[in-house]
Amino acid sequence: MKKIYKILFLLLGVTLVSQANAEVKKIYTGESGFCSVVGFIDRGVAGFESPQGYANVNNAEGAYILWSVDAAQAGTYQMRLRYAFGGWNNPRNGRLMINESVEAAIIEFVHTGAWTNWAYTDYFSIELKEGVNKIRLVAMLSTGLPNTDFLELTGEGLAGAECLPSYTLSVGKNIEDAGSITYEPVQSYYDEGTLITVRATANEGNFFHSWSGNAPSTEWEHTFAISDNSVVTAMFYPEGTTMNPDIIGYAAIQDDLGTPFLLIGGQLGRTVLATNKEELENYLDSDEPLVVTVDRKITGTGQVKIRSDKTLIGITDDAHIEGIMMQITNAQNIIIQNMTFSHVIQYDLIEITHGSRNIWIDGCEFYNDRDHHQDYYDGLLDIKNGATHITISRSVFHDHFKSVLISSGDGQTNDHVIRITMHHNYFYNLGSRIPSIRFGKAHIFNNYYKNCGDGINSRMGACVRIENNFFENVGKAIHIDYSIEGGYLQVIDNVFQSSSYITSPECVLDVPYAYEHLLVEASALPALLGDKASSVGGETTLAVDSEIFPNPVKNQLNLYINLPQTMAVSVDLYSLSGVRMSGIAKKNYPAGQSKLVINTEGIKQGVYFIKVNAGLGSQTVKFIVE
Repeated sequence: MKKIYKILFLLLGVTLVSQANAEVKKIYTGESGFCSVVGFIDRGVAGFESPQGYANVNNAEGAYILWSVDAAQAGTYQMRLRYAFGGWNNPRNGRLMINESVEAAIIEFVHTGAWTNWAYTDYFSIELKEGVNKIRLVAMLSTGLPNTDFLELTGEGLAGAECLPSYTLSVGKNIEDAGSITYEPVQSYYDEGTLITVRATANEGNFFHSWSGNAPSTEWEHTFAISDNSVVTAMFYPEGTTMNPDIIGYAAIQDDLGTPFLLIGGQLGRTVLATNKEELENYLDSDEPLVVTVDRKITGTGQVKIRSDKTLIGITDDAHIEGIMMQITNAQNIIIQNMTFSHVIQYDLIEITHGSRNIWIDGCEFYNDRDHHQDYYDGLLDIKNGATHITISRSVFHDHFKSVLISSGDGQTNDHVIRITMHHNYFYNLGSRIPSIRFGKAHIFNNYYKNCGDGINSRMGACVRIENNFFENVGKAIHIDYSIEGGYLQVIDNVFQSSSYITSPECVLDVPYAYEHLLVEASALPALLGDKASSVGGETTLAVDSEIFPNPVKNQLNLYINLPQTMAVSVDLYSLSGVRMSGIAKKNYPAGQSKLVINTEGIKQGVYFIKVNAGLGSQTVKFIVE
């Protein structure tokens, strides 16, 4: 029968007499005897004793901490944990497994009152064999485990053992009926280096694209050596599914080798219209893939969570979310386009966190104001806690103090996985963090910075490739300040006008995707991007102004494009769900008004969009085919 230990706080001065003269061995995170954690080693909450930080376990059933202990002789030993458990009043029970035995103790952790309050559990007995023993604490509920500082053992002849970490594996598929999967060997835990083979077979009408997760590959039969707690997902899609060709950069790949990811957002689901916060929340926080369209300003407070497989797209120039934070947590395959976000108090405008990945933010506007003190608002965009493979393109950031934060602290070493692409964005009237990045890697090219305090800040060993950007009146255009150690830079062909900057220490970032077709000389950026937005009462005025006639249309649509100067223009046709159907035109148009005649014969009845890109200015125009 399993023993159940109710963990109690030890009163000050109370000791166990039987242990008065016994040896005490503490096993700290990151030191001999600590093997692994499903989560990360954190330093964000004060009061821990482990030199490298405490184990912050993921909020997931089955998440665990693993230790390895060498016992000089078999016998009964005393064990306790130092932990902190604050926050909500929810249980975080754990199952203690000794040498993978499921008959070990069930531990019911009790609250310590706050995450900053650390306490010891009561002592309880465990049986160890002579030699190396594995001690695994496994979360029994989706709430995970408390923050754990260290494991303490009492008894003679105990030492932390060098351990071969062991890991869990979850193999699945993105669409249940689209194909089948198998894998071998099938085990509860795998020692590091174990070779695992996964196989995917598509059903009729579908195709296999890639394996996504910890072991990405485009091979239907893929063998890999496990080196982490791994989730591997077979990505199947209906035949004919394609990705928007405008998506480039880290959002469209899975690793540093360039393994592709088919980023389609909610394309495989319904298209819906959100007209208020309640509808926005119901759609974006649902489990089904959805294209969520917005055609007006939605005002509110608090947060809205965006789950995996979503597209959030503005279908008019009025598409605007004000006062509501968009939060992306542990999600994948998300597109946010043609939206304005502003004036969120207490929170970021958008927060991307906890391992979220493969996200494209395009053609959006972010702003608050600078009428308040610098801490009145939080950030415009935060990317942290292992969130990675994100592209931010053709967007405008303005009128704010602390703008784009990538990794939230000097102790967040787990953020070395971060990979970010930022291209063809316009940053103006900002204080700092454009972006500030720790630990990860970023490719920042063809962006225009104007009238900002600080620009790009590489920190804590981050490597940032800064290529063909234009900095105008930026105090510190490129720097490595404000952390316990700086980052690294690869500075290529930028223009610095009334801006200070540094170019070292140097790193080399070999970009694993094609982007050269979009690259223009930095000197062209003020004309190309600078007219995209001007601050007029906090609103944005686009350089491109397009009109269509007639609407609804039967056979022929007239598109009128108004430009402030000669510019390269592309015109594309999109379905209501945001799928690009065809390119209509791509060439230089002169200043003033130009007319483009579009043949709509053969297009089915329904609602469609014309997207006009001119420089960095863009406009989406809705029309109806009768």
